[in-house]
Parts: sequence; structure tokens; C-alpha cells
Amino acid sequence: MARLKYFWVCLVLVVFTLFSRLESRPLDDHYLERKNLIVTRGVVVLREVLLRKSKERKAAGFRGEDDKRQSPGGPDPRHH
Repeated sequence: MARLKYFWVCLVLVVFTLFSRLESRPLDDHYLERKNLIVTRGVVVLREVLLRKSKERKAAGFRGEDDKRQSPGGPDPRHH
């Protein structure tokens, strides 16, 4: 009896899935092109900002090892 109940539940889920695929419509190519253009512009802007920040840090004399964090101490404070 329980198997029959699970069968009907699975059948209903499969039917719902099929109907949901029939009811949905594909995205327009114009929408996808616009989305890609927005993402591309965002990447370009992000790259420009990062390059500008990098140049500012180099001009200020910042080097990667100029870290202001404190070592936690312990037997070898330079470890990690």
C-alpha cells in the first residue's frame, strides 16, 4: 500500500515537472546579449579600478611584505 502511495507521488511530481517545462519560455537572445554586455562592462571597470589601486600602492611605496599584523608569538613567531 505504501509503495502505491509513493508511486502516485512520484508520478505527480513527474507530471508537474513536464508541465513546468512546457509552460516556461526560453530567454530572448537580446536579453542574453544585454546580460553578457553588462557582465563584460563590469569586468572592465573592475580591472581598471584594480589597476589604478595597484599603481597608487606602488607609487606610495607599498610592498607586499609591509604587513602590519602582529605575530601570535609561540615557539617560532615567524612561522606562518
